Amino acid sequence: MIGETNDTLVHIGGVECPSLIDTGSMISNVCESFYRSRLSRNFPLLQLDRLLRIEGGGGNLLDYLGYIEVPINIPKSTIQLWAPVLVTPDTPFNKQIPLLIGTNILKQINLANVAEADKIWKTSLDCLVKLQHTGDHIIYSAKEITIQPDESITINGRVGGSSKDITGLVQPIDTLTGGLLMPQGVVEVDKERLVKLQISNISGHPITIPRNQKIALLQEARILTTSKSQHASQSSTGPITIDLEESALSEIQKTETVERLEKWRKVFATGPFELGRMKQNDPATETHHIHLTNPIPFKDKARRIPPGMYVEVKEHIENMLACGAIRESESPWSSNVVLVRKKDGSLRLCTD
Repeated sequence: MIGETNDTLVHIGGVECPSLIDTGSMISNVCESFYRSRLSRNFPLLQLDRLLRIEGGGGNLLDYLGYIEVPINIPKSTIQLWAPVLVTPDTPFNKQIPLLIGTNILKQINLANVAEADKIWKTSLDCLVKLQHTGDHIIYSAKEITIQPDESITINGRVGGSSKDITGLVQPIDTLTGGLLMPQGVVEVDKERLVKLQISNISGHPITIPRNQKIALLQEARILTTSKSQHASQSSTGPITIDLEESALSEIQKTETVERLEKWRKVFATGPFELGRMKQNDPATETHHIHLTNPIPFKDKARRIPPGMYVEVKEHIENMLACGAIRESESPWSSNVVLVRKKDGSLRLCTD
């Protein structure tokens, strides 16, 4: 259930710094003590006047002191870029790994330019969205709406043309009304050509978006991935194949082994989505009970899935639904999934 951490070394402002690469974070930040001791002399702290509201995975607000504009260098590569980095209060974790690198930096990096960098960078960049554009679509506001100062809301956008049931990357248009912010992200267009968009008003006055106003562009895309994930359920209709050439068995024993496996093939799974189960009315079926120390339900706030894994996770869940491994639920209890790569590169969904 536990994989390796994506920590590596980078140079920030010319200073070597332990860093965590986080493909699920939209911002990058550095802890206050590292900034004060190593960067403050050359990179002044700039203020945002609290215009940026940042929520962590658990829904808690992330506090920050301001931001700096600083050069980032990746060792063993030709990459050097400037990026805004938030300065955040110290925690026990970020005092050990002061810098968190989010997608505002990662999206500027071309995988081809890190050919000599360590595998942590290559793995992280593989998790980002590699898009093959089939055309841009304009997104219009579905209805007139007024957004109050310092308010963040989710609105409906309508995709122009006949596009529906597609996935793509949404980004605000250059002519979006001043004071409005809209983050980039991977979204789905439904059968009514509607898409959910998050938008914030960081100005000091209400802003009204008229109906049918151009607000964003959708870049239709398919996800390219290097992992060889299996997305279709397998059946046990074909013959069992097993390589016994390197075994110490005699030829007679090999033949008997294959025959025995064929005889009892119903009890063997031939793929990750082929599951056995007890029959509902089987006398041997046991009913299990989970006894809780605290009966009050809890529901975790959903964490953001890395954009590059979005389609893969969706297909994996659909496969699990199809084979009966999971079912739809309206339970008051819920926990976030943890995405883990198996040794063969396929996806494992872990949850509490």
